[in-house]
Amino acid sequence: LEACHLSEATVPKVKSSNEVLKFQITAPIDLGQQATLLILQRIYHELKVVTKRMIDTDREEQASNNWKFAAMVVDRLCLYVFTLFILASTIGIFSSAPYLVA
Repeated sequence: LEACHLSEATVPKVKSSNEVLKFQITAPIDLGQQATLLILQRIYHELKVVTKRMIDTDREEQASNNWKFAAMVVDRLCLYVFTLFILASTIGIFSSAPYLVA
């Protein structure tokens, strides 16, 4: 078997997701090696797609968690304001009633 020399780096960089990895072969290779390279290219492409999807999902989840936290803070603030308003109103109503003082 002849050695297969690739003119690109060992792990080629893909510029776009639609770009197919192409190697410039300097020595002839058999069909088995070509099939292996094609399978590895497909696996590499699928791994890139899955990785991108996972990163996007993590970003969306992080943004969602940030909004949930902000909503929880606003909700807690509204609870405190409402509680203070109810207490002040109750004290104001009871203190202005003439029959409670006399």
